[in-house]
Amino acid sequence: PQFRPFKFFVLRAISVFLLAAFILNVGIQFSVSRKRRLDFYVDLSGSMETDFKARWRDDQVKSLESHGLKFKFFARNLLDKDNLDTTETLSTDLSVPIADADKDGIVIITDGIHNAPSDPYMSAQQRSIPVYFILPRIKLPPNIHIKSISTPRIVKQGELARVIANVELTGMDSAVAQAVLKTGDSTLVETTLSLHNGENRFEFWLPANRSGVQKYSLEIQPLMNESAVTDNKQEFGLVVAKAALKGVIIATHPTPEIRLLRATISQMMNTDVDVFVLLDRKNWTLAAGNIVRKVQPSIKDADFLILIDPTKPVKGLTKGYEPNRMIVFYGRNSVKDGLIQNFSGNFNVVPTKRFFDVVMDSFPDDLPPLSVIYKPGDMQPIEELLKVSLKRGAKSGSRPLLARLQDGSFAVLSSEFWVLGLAHRDLYDSVMAYVIRSASLGRGIFIAGVDKPVSYLGQELNFYADAFNDVGEPLEDLSVQLIIDTTDTFTMVPTEAGRFEYTKLQLDAGQHVAKITFRTDTSIVAERNINLTVKSIPLEYLQAGVDSVLPRAVAEMSGGCIFPSVDSLLKAWDELKFKTVKELRFNRSPIIMLLALAILALEWWLRKSNGLL
Repeated sequence: PQFRPFKFFVLRAISVFLLAAFILNVGIQFSVSRKRRLDFYVDLSGSMETDFKARWRDDQVKSLESHGLKFKFFARNLLDKDNLDTTETLSTDLSVPIADADKDGIVIITDGIHNAPSDPYMSAQQRSIPVYFILPRIKLPPNIHIKSISTPRIVKQGELARVIANVELTGMDSAVAQAVLKTGDSTLVETTLSLHNGENRFEFWLPANRSGVQKYSLEIQPLMNESAVTDNKQEFGLVVAKAALKGVIIATHPTPEIRLLRATISQMMNTDVDVFVLLDRKNWTLAAGNIVRKVQPSIKDADFLILIDPTKPVKGLTKGYEPNRMIVFYGRNSVKDGLIQNFSGNFNVVPTKRFFDVVMDSFPDDLPPLSVIYKPGDMQPIEELLKVSLKRGAKSGSRPLLARLQDGSFAVLSSEFWVLGLAHRDLYDSVMAYVIRSASLGRGIFIAGVDKPVSYLGQELNFYADAFNDVGEPLEDLSVQLIIDTTDTFTMVPTEAGRFEYTKLQLDAGQHVAKITFRTDTSIVAERNINLTVKSIPLEYLQAGVDSVLPRAVAEMSGGCIFPSVDSLLKAWDELKFKTVKELRFNRSPIIMLLALAILALEWWLRKSNGLL
């Protein structure tokens, strides 16, 4: 019959088509990278519940679906499900979606304040699933915030200091504010500022009239919106160095050594020195009246005081004034207790008949060793010079004295040691340089600080310390230590002249006290304390639009990233390199294969029943 070949042809064509579909389906499974789904986890334990209701409506869901995403929403602590448009897509059962590895990643939507449970993190780490965080920014109220104030590291007295203030305006496009710069209750600068949204930079110039660390405050008040007054006042300091150190020499006799001493000090230390002679040249009587009135104003401004060969107390010379540092050279004449008592409040005097024995055998522990007060070289050992000095002093009847300032510096020498030093200029210059430097060091300028007094857990802190003498010269031969909470000690590293730093230090959450100490070989010359706050909940990070520390760490560790909003996630969708797989899936292939086998079986049965096999 004619129909038999056509019937078998149709059956054979159908079976061949099914076999081709089966092969094509398998090939597609092997050759095409299939994008899988993203699961969205919404942390509604905190303020995100309100934010979720306001933002996550049908339009958000549709925008996700329009990008071809397969997703499910999972939430915890959902208090008011009925008022959500996406109720049917939310679930509190996290065990199934978290354990399911058939996803390209998990998106955690959180406020960054309340930590999400550990299940998403652990599951993502175990299955190498990237975690993507969305931290919706909270809309900030109008606010003026002084972010930072920068000043020169040090400025000379009499100069103008440039002060730069970085002011941030948020919540408004623009604002007009009044800036007031004060020192104490006195207003130095008052001006009007025009602010725009974001960071603004302004400059002020301050006259550096007084030496030392001067305290100032900058306050910015809005002229229109009274609610924008948060963090708008900040205090800062200005380090002002003296133009030059000033010294005073008071002598009872107009000897040639006075001129030599003044010239040596002025040249060696770049110091202004005033000289006063208390005895009249003609009749050698004490000119108490006029001289005292001339001396007192100079002493008040002096950084150090030198008394040469005083024979009797000078009443009223230093009445009502206690200089911070003194250098005293005693003469061959015995010193009466009255003069010593005038200055006993500023240094300790230790008289002894055996100056050499005291210095060499029982030198006080808190005094520096003799080796630091002279330059080593081709000269007689210092103990030999002292022996010669003592012999001369014994003949002349002088009483050697050893005195100690409050900072522990060697500040009083016997006159014979001084006279002997004139014949050995290296020793003399060394002693003078050390003594004057000690006086300056005790009154030096020591600054310590940290880049972030208020920080967040996981942030690195960078500490710095500056050391200058009164004229702004850096002090380098110091050791500076950083002590945290009296338990952990770190040595700060010198980075430039007079600057010491210790960086990348992380602290636990809570309140801490950092003490920075400036040390010589023998004593601590200054200490500065810094109060630190380390916060564990980064609320300010969120309000400032900055990524939270914990989500950032989790995202980077898992291979994910952080987005400030869902829109930014969708915009970057094509750029994200999601993990994809090439796998064989048997969802349709078995059906196609069974149909093809059934048709082949039918064809075999028909051929057999018609006797064609």
